[in-house]
Amino acid sequence: MRGDDTGGGPGSAGAWAGASRGWSTGLARAGRDWLAVAADLVLAEACLGCGHPRGPLCPGCAGPLRGEAHPTRPTPCPAGFPPTWTVTGYCGPARSAIVAHKEHGRRGLLPLLAGAAARSVLAARVAPPQGWAAGRVLLVPVPATPGSRRVRGADPLGEIATRVAGRTGLTVCQPLRHVRRVADQSGLDSAGRAANLRTALAADPRLVAGAAVLLLDDIVTTGATLTEAARALLAAGASGVRAAVIAATARRGSSGPQGRVGSGGASIAHGMAGLGPPARHPGGGGRGDGLAQPASGG
Repeated sequence: MRGDDTGGGPGSAGAWAGASRGWSTGLARAGRDWLAVAADLVLAEACLGCGHPRGPLCPGCAGPLRGEAHPTRPTPCPAGFPPTWTVTGYCGPARSAIVAHKEHGRRGLLPLLAGAAARSVLAARVAPPQGWAAGRVLLVPVPATPGSRRVRGADPLGEIATRVAGRTGLTVCQPLRHVRRVADQSGLDSAGRAANLRTALAADPRLVAGAAVLLLDDIVTTGATLTEAARALLAAGASGVRAAVIAATARRGSSGPQGRVGSGGASIAHGMAGLGPPARHPGGGGRGDGLAQPASGG
């Protein structure tokens, strides 16, 4: 009997068995990857809003995400909340699209979401007073917590920011970092979110000193996240901070000068002083979701 038939050499039975197991594992992994791609293609055929075969969002359901940007602020509005612009309310198909991209990796929605974010960014940049951004202007996405990045395996907001930079000519910069652990925001009210995030962020003065900053986030809920990010940036020497989001969560029953009924029955908070009322958008559907998911919105 040849020595390589029983030993550990390249021609041994053990080696062939190991190779066979490796091939089987590789084939299984490739099969799972193929099924994931196939499932995404099947899911992408149906609109997230109405189930129409023209997905991931049909033209009607995508309408609110193609609207013009307008000022927004939460009710109650936390002290230090930066002037902020949004395109739509966080409800109906817009909410479904943001969650699908952020939590389920639906990258086919990236162009639509980035287009909405870019309109908010441009509106925030050009709104009066003009002198607020006379010098260097940076686009700063709100950083995800390390835990969120590990779970998602990606940086969805970073992807949107890169697209927005390409559309607006701005430079993406990340001077912000988490300096302490924070709790999941999903079950917290306004006061709880503010306390949870207070002093949770720090900014690098070498990157932001003297610059005007346009903060970018996907949604604003209570305003705690944008308020804390603005605090950290101003403390590091930023000359001014404004913010842009894709969608704004409205509280049920909000009314008066802080909000008005928008598309889909959502009461969209707005009304930054001197900046005029928001545009009304066609389409949409659904209701306002209160303190809605995903949990990372603040």
